[in-house]
Amino acid sequence: MDTQQEAYKVEAYDLLAELETSLLELEDDPKDMELVDRVFRAMHTIKGSGAMFGFDAIAEFIHDVESVFDLVRDGRIPVTTALVNLALAARDQIKSMLDHADDPAKIDQAQGATILAGFRAILDGGTRPPVVDGPALPTHAPDPADEASAPGEKIYRIRFAPHDTLFQNGTNPLALLAELA
Repeated sequence: MDTQQEAYKVEAYDLLAELETSLLELEDDPKDMELVDRVFRAMHTIKGSGAMFGFDAIAEFIHDVESVFDLVRDGRIPVTTALVNLALAARDQIKSMLDHADDPAKIDQAQGATILAGFRAILDGGTRPPVVDGPALPTHAPDPADEASAPGEKIYRIRFAPHDTLFQNGTNPLALLAELA
């Protein structure tokens, strides 16, 4: 892979992290149009740059996802938990496509087709992703810690976003994080 393609991949991974964060926040606040715009911009940038640097499969995959979020931006369809979950699954698929850019045979094509079927159903006039026969859509990338957990043990994802003034009142976030561990 040449230097420009490697630079694209680095940027795309950063955008995927931003995309995941924005989607999770959007699930909590589905009417926040700034979050919708962040999701759209991340998808648009990954798609546009992908097409420019030879990642055509990624650009093609993102096309329908981006189109759905354009409808959300226009107020024509609402943000729902099902839409966010489908978008998170699309994010995971894009990451897989980046991870296996040198060996596309390792990409789960059936999973990608299932995800795209959900977005295409929305574009065909639905307002929510349909239930699609095939593999279940993941709601997020698998966490290696999930596989290592003991039976009956639960894994939690905690989002810590302290206020800008956290240190002004003497709060030590390290103690909080140690307690969470």
